Amino acid sequence: MFFFCLVIQCEAYTLNPYALEAALWKQNMMAKITYTENFFKLLITTAAINQDYPTLEDINKLPIKTQRDKRTFAETAQKLAIFDESILNDITEILWIVPTTNGLIFCTPEDMKDFEPTMAAIIKMNLPGLKDNKFYGLALAGIKQNRIVENGEVWLMPDISQTQLLIEQTAEIIRNAR
Repeated sequence: MFFFCLVIQCEAYTLNPYALEAALWKQNMMAKITYTENFFKLLITTAAINQDYPTLEDINKLPIKTQRDKRTFAETAQKLAIFDESILNDITEILWIVPTTNGLIFCTPEDMKDFEPTMAAIIKMNLPGLKDNKFYGLALAGIKQNRIVENGEVWLMPDISQTQLLIEQTAEIIRNAR
């Protein structure tokens, strides 16, 4: 049944195999993006309400630069939610959004030692399989409609409401500082 639906959705592209390939790539990337955003939203929310290790503060401080870091992250995440370690293969960076008197700053896990835990995050994810042609350009334009795409990476915000809340808190901090 799913395969049948997939064929119907791509029917308009069947005359050009390059367009079909790009359409399927976009569909796969959108599914991967949605899965990744949903997983990180679940992970962050679960860590925020968890009173024992790992807490949100622990998650905020976990780097993912090396394979060893990614393995440690996966082991920690598995204590909070069912976790497929392969999800980290395309993740290049996690930035945590922190309000300050100078506005919002993006902190690496290493920088989070100096700040309070936060649920607002930007997850940078590679777009594997992206090719440089007009069909992939059109597919990428569809992804760019509601996400930042830069240098073959898409920026994911698992919980946009937390980012909006931080913007409001930052505005209040700046008003109070004046």
